[in-house]
Amino acid sequence: MDDAFLVYINEMLTSGWIPDLFEAEDVLNMVGAVRNEAKANGVMVDDQGALFDYMLQRIKRNLHVVLCFSPVGDLFRIRARRFPGIVNCTSIDRFMPWPRDALVSVAERFLKDVDLEDDSIAKGVGDFMADAHLSVTEKSAVYLER
Repeated sequence: MDDAFLVYINEMLTSGWIPDLFEAEDVLNMVGAVRNEAKANGVMVDDQGALFDYMLQRIKRNLHVVLCFSPVGDLFRIRARRFPGIVNCTSIDRFMPWPRDALVSVAERFLKDVDLEDDSIAKGVGDFMADAHLSVTEKSAVYLER
């Protein structure tokens, strides 16, 4: 809703850190919390910069963010230009329409390990999952037109 928030997202994606998000005392506490692990991994714990870098590497390795953007119109292109981390520091998945047979096949594969007491129930659930997916796709197209 507000592109100003994307400034923070871009910082997080590109550097792993949002400047001025935390008070200095809180940053010292966070860096101190990784001191023992950093020491065990050969980081010089007397160097605050090295400890901070170690903490950032842990953040980058463990933080996962899901962003959803619509590629329709110029807004995504403009945002990608203004906030390069959205494109350069992410994996972009584009979801194209699937045929019903493929959706049913995937649903059946996931349901084979679920105890549903009867194969007909599993078939019905698989059919429902495919139909639900297709109906959302259909309604999304109607929504886009409106």
